[in-house]
Amino acid sequence: MMLFVLSGVVCSLVGMLYTFELSSAGESIGIGFELKVITIVLLGGVSIFGGRGTIVGVALAAFVYAGLHSVLLLSNSFNDNDFQVVSGALLILSVLVPNLPSFAQRGRALLRRRALAAARWPRTAPATARRPRRASLRDLF
Repeated sequence: MMLFVLSGVVCSLVGMLYTFELSSAGESIGIGFELKVITIVLLGGVSIFGGRGTIVGVALAAFVYAGLHSVLLLSNSFNDNDFQVVSGALLILSVLVPNLPSFAQRGRALLRRRALAAARWPRTAPATARRPRRASLRDLF
């Protein structure tokens, strides 16, 4: 319960700081921050499935994300809309890259099971058993 209270307090402080920075308040000011926040959190090493991650990693990812944003905008080859594409690509990579080992492990296990099943199939069938005949168009006429 204390975690939710602490989260609410920190969010209210960030909201006040953002209001002081912009010198205005509105209900639509934070629209679009979700992609940035999720990208920064996942780049910081927090697992999308929960249970792993550190505040230090998220803070470093925030600095890297802000630096990348500044560098790309100052290069005059990207605008804010183009950077959303870069942010989306970073989000996809930050989800896929940590999970690649488990995907590869599951794929190898599946291939191993299929290879074992294929190697056992002819030996498990009795010698006298016949495979059922496949239906064809001739059976219809």
